[in-house]
Amino acid sequence: MSTAVTVQFWLYLADTFDVGAAKRDFPRIAAGGLLGAVLGSAAAGWMLPALPTRSLLLGGAASSLAAALLLLAQPAAPPVAQ
Repeated sequence: MSTAVTVQFWLYLADTFDVGAAKRDFPRIAAGGLLGAVLGSAAAGWMLPALPTRSLLLGGAASSLAAALLLLAQPAAPPVAQ
């Protein structure tokens, strides 16, 4: 599921940004994703002794669903002329 959401996210960005904006903004977006992955896994490791595994799995599923719903809530981007 997360792989499909990630691909959809990058496809959406590719349709939304022009070439100049993409070259400027995509590295920052990718760095934010990497930072979120590192901090998220560190937070999960910190919470593992304090919470049951079931709660962590439900939290991960809820955050993936929230990310997908946020992406679906975005208005359709007009096609970029190439």
